[in-house]
Order: sequence, then structure tokens, then C-alpha cells
Amino acid sequence: TFLYLTNLFHRKMDPSLFSMSCNLITLFFSGIATSSMNNLTHYLHVKGPLLFDIGFSLIPEIPLAYGETSDVILVSYILLCVLRSLFLHPSVRNKMWADFGRIASIMILCKGLMGWWTLLPGPAPHCRPGMPSYAPASIKNIFINQGTMLGHALNCGDLIFSGHTGFLVIVMLLSEELWKAKRSFTRWLWRLFTLTTLLLFSVFCLAARKHYSVDIVSAYLIAGLLYCTFRHSWIPIHLSYPVTRTVVIRTSVSGAEQTKSETIIVSEEKTNAPFYRFSAESESVEPFE
Repeated sequence: TFLYLTNLFHRKMDPSLFSMSCNLITLFFSGIATSSMNNLTHYLHVKGPLLFDIGFSLIPEIPLAYGETSDVILVSYILLCVLRSLFLHPSVRNKMWADFGRIASIMILCKGLMGWWTLLPGPAPHCRPGMPSYAPASIKNIFINQGTMLGHALNCGDLIFSGHTGFLVIVMLLSEELWKAKRSFTRWLWRLFTLTTLLLFSVFCLAARKHYSVDIVSAYLIAGLLYCTFRHSWIPIHLSYPVTRTVVIRTSVSGAEQTKSETIIVSEEKTNAPFYRFSAESESVEPFE
């Protein structure tokens, strides 16, 4: 039945829309799996004193009432990108969010798998010694409780690396698609806004003692590497040639009333990996097909 429905939707839906739907569904189930792994991390976590952190030394702790500020910044930025993407050509929009579903799925699975390898004492107030324990009561609850996925659970130990920061970095890198057709000034203004958002998010995340500095910095690196590796396919880009990339062509079409409108044509272009021939008698490098 599942294969029949998949083939049916594949035939009826636009290819880019089908790809986006599949990747976002994959992201949903990846979130469920990661939530269980985060519960396992909390189950194994042992409370202890805060470790020294350069970010904690520079940024004072904020009251619990403002602890969700970083989440508000994250959700607001993603919603802004979603609203802006509604004005893009459907194929470009579908390709952008299909890439997001793919990269984010791999990112959160990596986060869930890596979270319980090295357990650090949680810096959040509810993870410190003397506070009530919110850990799953049994192995069964590790797989049943999915409050982490919905943001309603007080977890401890799932620190390295920061999944929220990874989500933000991925959306920021993909948001370049939103302004590709605009002027250079608009693109640079958006990049400045993006960097400011990332800085504010990181500062409030540290101020709320949700993560150590190493969790946030490692998320920058891992999310960036995953973006570069899985930007176009589930297969790493250095293993899959030819590489598929989106090409946006702008043309002007004259109507019956001599009014002009712009049409965006999205095509898929194949680029082959460059091969080089090295000469034994010379230091020159000659590319060849």
C-alpha cells in the first residue's frame, strides 16, 4: 500500500513538490528518532557542577522568564524565510525546502547519535544539582515520551552539538535562494541581517545557559559541512557526479497590451567532475574530458 501510494503521488505531483514532500516527511520521522535518542541521553545524564565556559564568563545569565528568547528568534527567522519563499517561483521554492528537509534530517540524526557519546553536566537551571529530576523513569519511556520533539520537555545532557543552532545555520545558508534575483545591495543587507540574527541567537542561548560555547560553535561547523556535502543529493557531493544544480533563467515576455512580465524558468544542469592529467616531464596540469 505504501509503495502504491508513493508511486501514485509521484505520478500526479510536480517532481519538485514530490521531492519537497518526501524530504519534509523524512525530517518528521528523523525528529521522532532523534527525540528518543535525546531521551536516552537524559536517562544517562548525571547532574554535576557547571564546567568553565568562556561564553558564560562574558555573558551574564538571564532570568528564567527570558529563557525562551533564543527560540523566539529561531522561529521568527524561519517563518520570515517561509513567507518570503512564497513569492518565489514554485520550483525554486520547492527545491529550497526539499534541500532543507534533506540536510536537516541528516543533521538531527547526527545530533541524536552523537549526543550520548560524551555527556557533559547540563548548564541549564533544571539540570543542576539539587533540582528535581525530569529524566525518563524507564527504558519504555525513552521511546514513548516525545515531548522533546514538541519542545515541551526539560532535557539534560543533549548538548554537543546544538540542534537549534544547526537548524538556524542551515536555513540561513539556504536563504541565499530568497534574494538571488535581487540587487547586490539587497543581498548584502539580508546577509547582514542574517549574521545579526545568528549572533543574537547565540548570545541568548548562552545567556539562558542552554548550551556551552563548544556546542554552538561545533553546530556552526557541522551544519555548514552538511550543507556543502548534501546540498543537492542524499549522496555526498564528492561521490555523486554529475552534480545537479538549479539554474534560474530570467526572460521578458511581451503580452497583447505591450506589458512586460518576467518568467522564471528552472532547469537542471549537469556538471561533470573535472579530471586532470599530470605530465611526468612537466609541472603543468592539463584538464581533459
